[in-house]
Amino acid sequence: MSLHGLAEHSAEPNAVNALTPTICADAVRYIDALSAYVWFLLALVVFLLLYPTLKGIIRTRPFTIKVAGMEIDVQKASDDLRRIVEDLQEQVSDLKLHLGPSLESTRLEAERPTVLWADDKPWNNAYEIAKLDSDKVQVIQARSTAEALATLESGRPTVDVVITDLGRVENGTFVSDAGLQLIRQAREMEFDKPIYVYTTRTARQQREHEVLDAGGDGITDSPVELLTMLKMRAR
Repeated sequence: MSLHGLAEHSAEPNAVNALTPTICADAVRYIDALSAYVWFLLALVVFLLLYPTLKGIIRTRPFTIKVAGMEIDVQKASDDLRRIVEDLQEQVSDLKLHLGPSLESTRLEAERPTVLWADDKPWNNAYEIAKLDSDKVQVIQARSTAEALATLESGRPTVDVVITDLGRVENGTFVSDAGLQLIRQAREMEFDKPIYVYTTRTARQQREHEVLDAGGDGITDSPVELLTMLKMRAR
């Protein structure tokens, strides 16, 4: 072997030795990066393995809470609470009607009266709608002014009362007076039945006159008062 070849041969281990720290550093970085996902991957694998068992447990063993030392499932507790709230609303509403001023009014006389409820977040009114349903009141829900007006214009079904929130999202934009716009347009369509605004306490205190000026029949933040309004159609 020539001196030149010997020099090249002896340089190869040096090059390898020079690269070793770099390779090790890169390996450490890769390991550190992967370690962040290890626990997530392990948890995912465990979940997938146990999912059939967990699913069976959830189906056969509903979640329970303790009431007066007795265990009842969450669904039953929710149903019982709803019935208690509905009864309380009914009692207070009847009391308000009995003690309230004498008004020239009529009750909802249809066999199954229909309420059109406009709100972009209907889940906020779940208990109120459940109460109306238990009272044999049909509730038609609309999430926008356009949808509510289309229902009124079609005349199917015949709407006896309209409930609307005050501000809601319309076509992706929040409209603070959407309820007022609905009232005005409904009156322009010659809808002459009660329209009530169901909103927050602050809006009730600050904007009641706007609702009445627009042609609305009342504004409230109270579910009991709303129920009373529906029972008594004061004009």
